[in-house]
Formats: sequence, structure tokens, C-alpha cells
Amino acid sequence: MINIKQAFIQYYYSIEAFIYIWYDAYNKMYYLGKHKGTPDDSYTHSSKSSEKFCSIVPHKTTPINERREFFKNMPKGVTRRILAYGTDEEMCILEHELLVNRKERCWDRYYNESLGDPRYVDTSGENNWKWKGGISLGDNRKNYFENDYDERKKLCKELIKQGLSYYEIKEKHKRALIGYPYALIPQEIRDIKNAKAADRYENKRECYCRKDTCDYCFPLKQTPEERKQREAKSSKIRNEKDKLDPIKDAHKKKVAKIWEMNNKEKRRAQKKVRKAEKEKEKGGEGTLDAFFG
Repeated sequence: MINIKQAFIQYYYSIEAFIYIWYDAYNKMYYLGKHKGTPDDSYTHSSKSSEKFCSIVPHKTTPINERREFFKNMPKGVTRRILAYGTDEEMCILEHELLVNRKERCWDRYYNESLGDPRYVDTSGENNWKWKGGISLGDNRKNYFENDYDERKKLCKELIKQGLSYYEIKEKHKRALIGYPYALIPQEIRDIKNAKAADRYENKRECYCRKDTCDYCFPLKQTPEERKQREAKSSKIRNEKDKLDPIKDAHKKKVAKIWEMNNKEKRRAQKKVRKAEKEKEKGGEGTLDAFFG
């Protein structure tokens, strides 16, 4: 005679994975997921995208003692139901099918954002939780990002003209900060950026591929004179662009004026040195020596 209790225990511990669904009655919201394990191992969920749901049901990274206490004294209106058992692969595929179905019908009533485990299901295209209507960049990828950058830069200029500070733009229009002039960035932010850049430079990964496209190797292939020419060319292009920008141009003039006022003695010394060099050149000194080697 078959012992039903023993058969059930044997079946229970042979379970590899299961699908569960949480219900939050107060907000009338659901969360559907899959777990590789057994229903009594105090697993809750793996969602990190919804802070609201994590405040109701503790995340799986919460200490196990707290999760056990949660299961013993579950809040009123919060319930978990097991929908299916099976192998890990079977449950991954079923979870994806259920989430796709929910997305088509009542996605606004679910805390879920992703559509399942990408190891077993295709999460590209329409199956991706970030899908927004089939916009394909393809060959227009470069133009798309260039246009996006120009739009963000234009928005940043408009916000600066409206009188918004760096911090106000960061709070309300963070994407527009990409076009914020470096010269106008507050000093404390600049110090943080410079410290990060210095840290990246000191701890950068060494590369010896010697390709022209490599940001690390390309300068290594240049002579000191070539580097100076490249830097001078970049500086010239940057200055020409800045002249077309009235905000940057006005700021540079203001900074230059302040520098001149604070460094009058230094400027006089520079003028004397230049004058002496010009007089030497006029008298033939310094130029013939260089000519005859």
C-alpha cells in the first residue's frame, strides 16, 4: 500500500523550483516571481526596482531571521500563493509566459518590471521590459546620439538663460547637465570630478595593443612634438567653439579680466621677456645660431 504522506514528502523535497505570486490587498497590486528552492526556505523576492513593494515584503537579501519573522507574522492583507512546481528551466519559461500575459492585460497592477530570467527566455525586442514601441536605430544610431546630445545642450543653455543654477538643473533636468559649461560648474563639484579623473588615471588599466583607436595606446605612439601639436589643435578648436557660445565667451572674458587684475606684476615680467626676445630676433641674435645648427 502506498504511503501518501511519505510520497508527498518525497515529491516535496524533489521540487527544484516553483512560481509564486504576492498580493498586496491594501494597494491592490501583485508581484509574480520564480525561485529555485522550496516554499519553506524563507525566500521572499528579488525585486529591487520597486521600493514600495520592498517596504511591504522584505527583499531576499534581508537577514534570514527577519524574513522568518515576516512569514510568521505576515501583515494583514499581504498573501503569497504558489502557482506551480517543476524544474528550474520549466519554471523560468512558465514565469516568462505568465508575465508576458500580464503585461498585455493588466501590467499597471503588477510591481514587476522585467519579463523573466534572460538565461532561458528571449528578453530582446518586444519581450524587453523597456520596450517602447519598436524604435530601431540601426544605421541612424550615430545621428540619433548626436541629435540627442545637441538637444540636451540646447536645453541646458535655455535653462542657464532662465537663471537656474547648476544644482537646480541637476535636480529638475539631470539629462541637460551634459551641456553645462565646465567653467560655470561650482568649485566643489569640479574638485570631485578632478579627484575622480586623477584616480582613474592612477589606476587605469595598462594596454599594449598599439592601435590608433585605443585611447590609451594612441598617445604612446606619438612623439612629444606630435602631442603638443595635437593639444594645440584641440585647444584652438575648443576656443573657436567657445567664441560662438555667448555664455562661455562672456565667462572667459570675465575670468581673464580678474586674472589680469590679480597678476599685474607677473604680466609685466612676461612683457619684458617677450620684448627682449623680439629685440634679439631683430638684431639677428638667436636666429642665426639656430639656422647654422
